[in-house]
Amino acid sequence: MAKRKDINIFDRSKKLKESGRVSDMDYLDAFEQKPTDREKEKTTSPNNAEPKKKKQKEWVRHTFIIKPENIEELKDIVHTVKSTGNYQYSQKKALDDAIKLLKEATKKKLGSIKKHDA
Repeated sequence: MAKRKDINIFDRSKKLKESGRVSDMDYLDAFEQKPTDREKEKTTSPNNAEPKKKKQKEWVRHTFIIKPENIEELKDIVHTVKSTGNYQYSQKKALDDAIKLLKEATKKKLGSIKKHDA
């Protein structure tokens, strides 16, 4: 015969001892929310919380408008590099290299690159 869980619905100030056994769990126990360590930290020291820093992504997906012949040239360049044995080279890496070269050429021509404030 299963052991019944002691429930006191009238006096909430009285703490019931918890056995911790799975068989003593009620189906409503899954809905009880216990504060996590982070929630405890937030409630104990809200003034000490550091502002969240934006995590910079290494790569982002973006859409560019490009001439069809330029994308074909990019594909040809990547194919040529891959045919030499560098199988990890990709269009993403080729575009990254092209932007680095453009940046260097712009710095030589104009001196510095101004930051775009979005």
